[in-house]
Amino acid sequence: MSSKAIFFILFVLGFSSMASAQSRLVPTGRFVTPYPEDVMDDYAVKKDSLLLQDYGKTRFAFTITPSWSGESSCCYYGSTSEFVLRVAEENIWFYYFGAHSQYKLGVTPDVKVNEYRCVVSPKTAKSLYELFYAAVFSSSYTAQGNGLDGVTYELLLESGLFTAEFWSPRQGTNCHKLEEILEKLCAAVKDNDPAAVDALEPDAVELTKVFKELFPKDVENHWAPF
Repeated sequence: MSSKAIFFILFVLGFSSMASAQSRLVPTGRFVTPYPEDVMDDYAVKKDSLLLQDYGKTRFAFTITPSWSGESSCCYYGSTSEFVLRVAEENIWFYYFGAHSQYKLGVTPDVKVNEYRCVVSPKTAKSLYELFYAAVFSSSYTAQGNGLDGVTYELLLESGLFTAEFWSPRQGTNCHKLEEILEKLCAAVKDNDPAAVDALEPDAVELTKVFKELFPKDVENHWAPF
């Protein structure tokens, strides 16, 4: 077989793998800390402390981690049926752990985090919870992981007991459709616009069906109620 033919086969297989990779999320295993006191663990702890306050009380939540701009989180609290959006004004990684961090020198205080709230209907919250459940429980370690730059989205269920993430998805993929819903949800919460949150329900229901079709057989029998 010629080298050109081999290259073509590898290209097709690689393209097919990439095209299917972002049909699923990747499990994150938040409670696994293989390298104690590693700087990435320190960053994760700091980011959680700023953005996921009281997330042990949440039914579901997600974080958005860009490479350069401020990170954010959006948490749903069932007791009040509201979303709470928290947005860091600076990139937490560079602010605390970057090579030129002024925080290390004691020059600047903690990064400022802005908070926004929006009370939503339990019906819409249920639809979004089911989307998160379907996305997390259809995740796979063989799906595409993180890159060097871009934006990472992490979904957390039941106080972070179950988690999965995706990274800078390509247009048209399942993960891209999920990204659009998450970004629109953040915008709606920031504007305190419950109607805009309700408007996401049809897309959430449709995408939930798509992720459920990717369930492993043992998950199909354990569909969790809201």
